[in-house]
Amino acid sequence: MQLNELVIKADEYDLFHILSGPEKLEFVINALEIGPEESMFKQISKSNILRPDPLFQQEDLQIGVHRLLISAYDDIIVLNSDSLKVMRSFIRKIFRDGHLLVHNTDVTKDRDIDIYRYFKAFNVIKLDMPICEN
Repeated sequence: MQLNELVIKADEYDLFHILSGPEKLEFVINALEIGPEESMFKQISKSNILRPDPLFQQEDLQIGVHRLLISAYDDIIVLNSDSLKVMRSFIRKIFRDGHLLVHNTDVTKDRDIDIYRYFKAFNVIKLDMPICEN
């Protein structure tokens, strides 16, 4: 395959975008030899970038017309949403389940990762039993 015949699709480009310089060169060389899809799988198997961290969890929820992205790492929870109302209701639910949330100002919003308008980060203090608001 010639370089001008190489077609890189969206999936391969997403991987290509996060690779370092030498990894990008290796990806292109492998794509010319074995094809872009096989080159992508080869880079994924070699790289630690795309392996999930066992302590890190992330979930993107659709609540009505709004989105809520919940990221949890150890005792820190980060909420990112396009609606303050959805964010507040989730915070109340966590409180009612027996967890205290302390606002964490050390965690800052990253414009590339946190795509929604509203952002809050908390330290989670776990309690033994649910809290009654009465």
